Amino acid sequence: MDELQKSTIDSRLESILFQVEKPGRYVGGEHNQVRKPWDSVETHVALVFPDIYDLGQPNLGLAILYDILNRQPDILAERAFAPWVDMEAQLRENAVPLFSLESKTPLNRFDILGFTLPYEQIYTNVLNILDLAGIPLLASERGAEHPLVIAGGQACYNPEPMTNFIDAFAIGEGEELILDITRAYQNWKRCGGAREELLKALARVPGVYVPSFYEVAYHEDGTISHVFPWMQGCAIPVRKRIVAKLPPAITRFLVPNVETVHDRISVEIMRGCTRGCRFCHAGMVNRPVREREPEEILQAMQAGLDATGYEQVGLLSLSSSDHTRILELIRSVYEKFKDTRVQVNLPSLRIASFSVDLMDELKDLRPGGGFTLAPEAATERMRAIINKPLDEEIILETARTIFEHGWLSLKLYFMIGLPQETMEDVQAILDLARKIKGIGKSMKGNRVRIHLGIATFIPKPHTPFQWYSIEDSCSLQSKIDLLKDGTRKSDIKMTYNPPDSTLLESWLSRGDRRLGAVILQAWKNGAKMDAWTERFDVNAWLEAFAACGIDPDFYTKRQRGLDEILPWDHISTGVSKRFLMTDLRLSQAGKTREDCRKNCFNCGILDAFGSLKPKRRSLLGCRNGKRADNSRPCGFAKDGDLRFTGHLDLQRLFERALRRSGLPLRYSQGFNPKVRLNLASALPLGFSSEAELLDFWLDEELETAEIQQRLSAALPADIQIRQVEFVPNQLPSLQSSLRTSEYRVSFKPAVETRVIKEKLSQLLLQDNIPFTRRAKTVDLRQLLLSAYWRETSAGDELILEMKSTPEASGRPDELLNLLGLEPGTYQVCRTALIFSTDKVEIDE
Repeated sequence: MDELQKSTIDSRLESILFQVEKPGRYVGGEHNQVRKPWDSVETHVALVFPDIYDLGQPNLGLAILYDILNRQPDILAERAFAPWVDMEAQLRENAVPLFSLESKTPLNRFDILGFTLPYEQIYTNVLNILDLAGIPLLASERGAEHPLVIAGGQACYNPEPMTNFIDAFAIGEGEELILDITRAYQNWKRCGGAREELLKALARVPGVYVPSFYEVAYHEDGTISHVFPWMQGCAIPVRKRIVAKLPPAITRFLVPNVETVHDRISVEIMRGCTRGCRFCHAGMVNRPVREREPEEILQAMQAGLDATGYEQVGLLSLSSSDHTRILELIRSVYEKFKDTRVQVNLPSLRIASFSVDLMDELKDLRPGGGFTLAPEAATERMRAIINKPLDEEIILETARTIFEHGWLSLKLYFMIGLPQETMEDVQAILDLARKIKGIGKSMKGNRVRIHLGIATFIPKPHTPFQWYSIEDSCSLQSKIDLLKDGTRKSDIKMTYNPPDSTLLESWLSRGDRRLGAVILQAWKNGAKMDAWTERFDVNAWLEAFAACGIDPDFYTKRQRGLDEILPWDHISTGVSKRFLMTDLRLSQAGKTREDCRKNCFNCGILDAFGSLKPKRRSLLGCRNGKRADNSRPCGFAKDGDLRFTGHLDLQRLFERALRRSGLPLRYSQGFNPKVRLNLASALPLGFSSEAELLDFWLDEELETAEIQQRLSAALPADIQIRQVEFVPNQLPSLQSSLRTSEYRVSFKPAVETRVIKEKLSQLLLQDNIPFTRRAKTVDLRQLLLSAYWRETSAGDELILEMKSTPEASGRPDELLNLLGLEPGTYQVCRTALIFSTDKVEIDE
């Protein structure tokens, strides 16, 4: 955009701002805003929150990405939000494209548009923003001259309804993924090429889903028959990205010049939840739990307050009181900030993890403020169904403790429309609220205020309840009317979700990619700002369904079969479908699971991500440890005829080669001493490897170069020593700490890889892949962590990541056998070993 264009936009914007409510939403200029010269950076990213500034600016995810990207010297990140209806009208009337806040640059000039999608009701806002920016709504109509349109956030765990409009989805946690996506874009831009080449590069980034590369087919009854990645290099399932350790908390928050919903700094103290509430999407998709240390939290609080001037801090998590050091944290916060005017909010407190000690600490942090609890259900039976076991006496005693410690306002969250719920269960919500109000009134008089927040159950993807339908709107309205009448008579405030809003969220959260046409038509019918009650028009949506010939009840009122392929099955959160099915059956039997910190129920998240701190053992690397020790890990490759040498024979081969080398070896004790060595993992016959490891011990200190030279001279040509390194004796053995093996499978020219891809796609959609191994059946689905295709000049290669532990290991040849491949039609090479990196204490 040249200076003349910029001047024209600025002059038009000046007049527009006088015509709209709250013009401060659109001007930027906040304290701590980052403004880089446009031409000084290589890549320009617009971070777009598709709702108004007041809601989007406090979003912690947006703040994190803004901070990460702007720390890169070659990347610029600016912000944009959905304009309210008055501003939209002015933009269209004056032919001003939607722009970023920092530089007022039209969004169509950015390289990347990154949409944050925390909830589904903003989908039409995405289309409206693209249209206001002059960018084609359909991804299929964009060329190399248009911005790359990506999306991430909680709603993207079922990306299918938005696949017509988004080029690529970031699945999972974005701290590392956003930079990987941006670097892939930069590499493509430097090399040039068609837009499809960019999408291919993105598809190779772990955690990126490029929907145009996946084919979805349907049965005659409308259910999905299969999802198949037709482009080479596309994984199925697409596994969410996860950061093994929470990165340093951001402290340089932007300080809005207008009021927003949360005027505070936010510090995430913990990510993930172990409680296992069966309705809770966030609790399932954000596993595993990772905590920040109290010391880091305190430092982030102080730095954030110093950088912003805020007087309020929100300590955020899904379940703050489950932080293992919560009492220590709250006491430290009080000691550090007791002489200041800083107010500290600790939302998401669980009744079951309350204690009087915690309440004593909290009363000094939030005197006179409100308190929030979420029983979710008011009868013991319903709480067992949703896996929130809690005795009513504990709820009442917790309320009593809250009032005793000075709080006068208590908000209680409940849910209606849950599976197996009756009107008696709904009446119990009212009865429990009245009991709590009575307790408060007896202690504090009429100053006590009780507020009921009533949500409607929606069976969200990736939860144990995902197979259920939602309750009929008339039935929900009857329950709402019962509660409205009772709360009015009891002087209890109540807010609730209208049934029509529940319908919309259910359609969009549980839909497949056929809903893209409905979303587009609804937007054409005037649907936008659907999350706002005063703007939502359910008729615009019903008319869109009718125009597209799609029955909306198919997505909401139909209970789904356990054997049905769900629209989101090819997106993996790490929690297995088998676990969700088991939990569903427990719910139907009224049984609960305890907190999985007390007992692991093998949901799949730890198998999917190992120890959460995997270390890729390249052949030039070694395990962490000090030098000057006498154990040596030796990295070597094995190929040629020695592919057919078994594990024990290979161990004997190394023992004799070590003796021939003349190295000062250490031997075992006893009557028949042996050279002290161990190999990492047995390699099946016929497999080659680029990533084998051997530990052996010496009695004298030698240079690693000399060790490598002497051992190489004593070994056959088909074994190549790549690296020798020092590691401490105290580290666990190679085999005990091995977690994952990666393999590359190449095929003979006669093999039709297209057929193999189709078979593999179908196989991976199964919850169990049984294979008989030595008269014992094993489930290969639990041992296979990922599978994707890679295009090479020599043909397509299949890359497999399989579990490798002392208890269970996956073998590629068994999987290939199920695909109908005979030995000799393919070649397998092990390319990487991944070990746990549990801390090991080293004696000085």
